[in-house]
Amino acid sequence: MQAKGLNKEIRHHYLKRLLVWCVLLIVICMQTYPNREYVESLLIGAGDIQDYDMKLFMKEAPPVVTAKEMSFINTGYEIYSGDKDGENYKESTIYLGEMKGKYMICIYASTSSTDPSYLTGKNKFLIIKEANTLIDYETILLGVVRDLNAIYKENVTEADFINKIVFIEEEKGLLRYRLEVAGLICISVFVIYEVIKCLVGVLGLPRIKGRHYIGKQRWKEVALKIQEEKSLREGKRYRITEHWFIGIFQGIVVIPIEKMIWIYQEDYSIYIYAQDGRKYCLRHWSRKQIEKMYKDMKEALPWVYQGNTKDLQYIWKKQRMQMIEDVEEGKLDYDLSEWL
Repeated sequence: MQAKGLNKEIRHHYLKRLLVWCVLLIVICMQTYPNREYVESLLIGAGDIQDYDMKLFMKEAPPVVTAKEMSFINTGYEIYSGDKDGENYKESTIYLGEMKGKYMICIYASTSSTDPSYLTGKNKFLIIKEANTLIDYETILLGVVRDLNAIYKENVTEADFINKIVFIEEEKGLLRYRLEVAGLICISVFVIYEVIKCLVGVLGLPRIKGRHYIGKQRWKEVALKIQEEKSLREGKRYRITEHWFIGIFQGIVVIPIEKMIWIYQEDYSIYIYAQDGRKYCLRHWSRKQIEKMYKDMKEALPWVYQGNTKDLQYIWKKQRMQMIEDVEEGKLDYDLSEWL
């Protein structure tokens, strides 16, 4: 981290993170927008298919409905995965459903060798999609019409079918779908929060861990004072001055070195314990960079406790004042001018 341009460095950090979060948000929107009605139906609850007007249903069918009073007839058509002459397994069976005088091609996922002749809509829900969702829809439709007329002596044509594909799902699966949607919403909210946080940082109002040490002073003024101080040690993402430690990693950490009591490294993280009992964590994907920063911190701040042991954990919890007194006494043995 350069001694000059601390605010610029922080703004650049937030700008890079903003780009990443914006790309992720765009990806989520691209995945969600085409299925927005499906997501909405899962959230507000699915109505029963019999409650919908047929004309409206054919024009704009709801993506998720229940079918408590309906029954579905096994057509004998089955959908296989892979080549029937090679290794394959049955993925689903084609059923026939009827709604107010119109027929529907319905798909029931099952790898069973024999599926029941009839299915009831009880404890099931339907996912409705456009007919072109099923690659062989036209072929299957013609076969179903032919068999329906031959077996039941009907005079049915393709025009008697609703131009939709209905996927029959067990009701217990509805909870899984809703949990997936809830998870997607939580992720979206988190991403939006990160985008807003980064925008605020780019505009010069960064979220700083250790802000309470600055008090009522404006961050820009404090940043200028830090820039004017000489460095004891510095690296690509951190700087240790006469009075401050600044780290720019997943977050911005600014701590007066006089408040630092204990430091240690674990894998890709460095932990800093401050005089007021607060704990700060700095993480980075590069272990080499973390190790370099920890080495610089140990050399620049030799009076603080270093390393992690059960004894130190116990002392921190039970005898913190003793650690603070030891650090204050240790500072007297060192002269900062030897690093300047």
